[in-house]
Amino acid sequence: MPGKLMKVKISHNRRGPPKRSSTNAVQLLESGDSRQELSETIDDIDKILARYRMDRLQIGAAGQLLLEGEINEILPVEDTQAYEDANPVMENGGVVLDRRKIKARQDAQVQRLLQADRFTLVILGGAHNLSDSIDRISCGTCEYVKITTRWYREFALTDSE
Repeated sequence: MPGKLMKVKISHNRRGPPKRSSTNAVQLLESGDSRQELSETIDDIDKILARYRMDRLQIGAAGQLLLEGEINEILPVEDTQAYEDANPVMENGGVVLDRRKIKARQDAQVQRLLQADRFTLVILGGAHNLSDSIDRISCGTCEYVKITTRWYREFALTDSE
């Protein structure tokens, strides 16, 4: 019916994206809309959920923690120059890992992290490991706790430990 308000319930878990349940489709069908209108509404909801998932991926884990109020601010772990210097992708599209540049980048990251007063939370991709740089630069005064998710451990192509 044109102009009719319809309430659609989307369940949301703080630990993941919202989900549309099948009972919501039944509620929509009972609202008197045609199957075509129901199908279009469900398609619209699915598009919104897909966009929401992509947005959460774009902001990353740290951004999600910030939005949920779990942390107060996000600071870059490195400067642009250190990042660009260690970029393994060549202009011709090839990939060359330069261990010296990677080590310099990790050292720059650790030096920045050690400027914090007492505690720093850093969220890195699973292939990153700052253990050597932290041990060397902090002279053993810093504890580094690396957490690897079960999903990463199961599906990673490289050794995450």
